[in-house]
Amino acid sequence: MLKLKKLMMILITIICLNLTAISSEAAHMYFRDMVNSASEDYDNWFEIDKVLYGYVSNQQSDSATIIHIRGKSPVITIPSSVEYGAKTYTVRYLDSVPNIIGSPLCLNTCEILNIPDTMVCWSDNLGGEDGTIYKWKKLKEVNISENSQLVELSSGFADCKYLKSFTIPKNLKILDGLTNCPKLKIKNIKICKGNKYFKKKGQFLLSSKGKKLNNYFGNGKSVKVPNNIKEIKNQVFKNKTSIRKITLPKDLKTVEYWAFRDCKNLSKVIIKNTNKSPKFYDDCFKNTKNGIEFYVKNIKVAKSLKRQLMKRRFFSSKVKNAKILIGKKVVYQNING
Repeated sequence: MLKLKKLMMILITIICLNLTAISSEAAHMYFRDMVNSASEDYDNWFEIDKVLYGYVSNQQSDSATIIHIRGKSPVITIPSSVEYGAKTYTVRYLDSVPNIIGSPLCLNTCEILNIPDTMVCWSDNLGGEDGTIYKWKKLKEVNISENSQLVELSSGFADCKYLKSFTIPKNLKILDGLTNCPKLKIKNIKICKGNKYFKKKGQFLLSSKGKKLNNYFGNGKSVKVPNNIKEIKNQVFKNKTSIRKITLPKDLKTVEYWAFRDCKNLSKVIIKNTNKSPKFYDDCFKNTKNGIEFYVKNIKVAKSLKRQLMKRRFFSSKVKNAKILIGKKVVYQNING
C-alpha cells in the first residue's frame, strides 16, 4: 500500500510538471479549438483587445459577432468595426458561448458598458441566465445611443443589482433581458422618440398597444396586471420577493417561462379568465411558496389549470402542494404535492 501511494505521488508530480510546461502557444491553440467547436455558426474567429469575434469566411459578408469578452477593465467599449486580415468587419451581433470556453472575465469587473450604434442583436448574457457566477456583478451603466440600430436585447442585463437607468433606442423591438434590477425604476427608463414598440404605465413597461407586459419595476405586495394584457413575457416578475398576491386579467393568454420564478412569498394567484386558464410556460412558478393558492372563476378554468400544473415533465410549472379554489371552495388540492 505504501509503495502504491509513493507511485501515485510520483505520477501526480510528473503530470503537474508537464502541465506547467505547456507553452502559451499551445494554450492558445487549445482555446482556439474550444471556440471553434462551440461556435458552429462561424468558421473562423480572431481576438482584438481581449474581445473574441466570430465570422463566416465569405467575401460577401462583413459582419462580426462577439462570442466572448476576456477583458477585465471597469469600462468596456465595444467598437463599431474591427480590422482583421486586411478586411474591415462591422460589429453587429453578440452571441457568446460561455458554457464551453468559460465565464467572461468582464462580468466580474465591468461597471460601464458602451454599445456601438452598429449592434443589431444582443442575444446572450455572456454567461447564461441562471447561476450567480454568470452575472454582471458590478454593472452600473449601459450606454446605448438614441440612433442605435439595436433591434433585439435578449437576456442581456437580467439581475444587475446596480443598474440605475436604461435607454430604449428607437429601433428596439424585443426587450427580454432587463429583469430584476432592484435600483432600476420605471422613471429611470427613457424611451427614445420614434420608438413604436414600448410605452410605460405605472410600474409596468408594456408593448405600444398594451397587449404585452415586458417588465415590472415595482415592489408591491399585491400586484394587479393591467387589463387587456394578453402576454406576460419571460422573467417579468422573477425574484420579486415582495409580491404575495397577483391578479391576472381575463384576456391573458400566455405567461412565458420563469415569469414568477423565485417569488418566494407569492401565495395567491387570482385568474380572471372565464373560458380556460392562461398557458403557463416552463418553470413559471419555480421556487414560489409551498401551497400556493389559485383562485379561478369556474370549474372549466379549474380543470384547464390543473392539467397544466399536473404535467410531469423535466421542465414544468414547478408548483408544489398547490390549491385551486372557486371563491372559498377548494376544488383541487395538493397538486404536485
